[in-house]
Amino acid sequence: MKITDPSGREWNVETTDGANAMRTDWYRQKFVISDRAVESGIYLRKLSPQETAALLANVVVEKLVADGRYEEAVDAAREILAASPRDVHALLQLGNAYGRMVESEFTSRYPTPAAIPPALKPRWQMLIEANRKAFADAEALGWTPAP
Repeated sequence: MKITDPSGREWNVETTDGANAMRTDWYRQKFVISDRAVESGIYLRKLSPQETAALLANVVVEKLVADGRYEEAVDAAREILAASPRDVHALLQLGNAYGRMVESEFTSRYPTPAAIPPALKPRWQMLIEANRKAFADAEALGWTPAP
């Protein structure tokens, strides 16, 4: 969490460690946060109240994905991104939901893409492209997969 004290100085507060102040460099080293990720604002910036509410709503998307309610997860992630376009977690959950739809609708039913019935190929292609786009958008903002 990032707060501003009465003098106007901003502080990082680590809520999982006794609400102690943490240096930005510590976060960048511990979580391997790139310059691009900081510059784009996906990490280590102060959020607006709207962005904070959107960030908190990510737990809903996670629950929808966990429950196999992928279409609803996509809709919820898109609502979050409409309110907070740099919410990289929502982008990743969006990609995850699309990937799960590919798995449940196609990978689990057809041994190869060639076995997918022609009438279903457009849906399969749309889901694949949406999955790739969500992760590509996250990467464009500076997100990188964990090493």
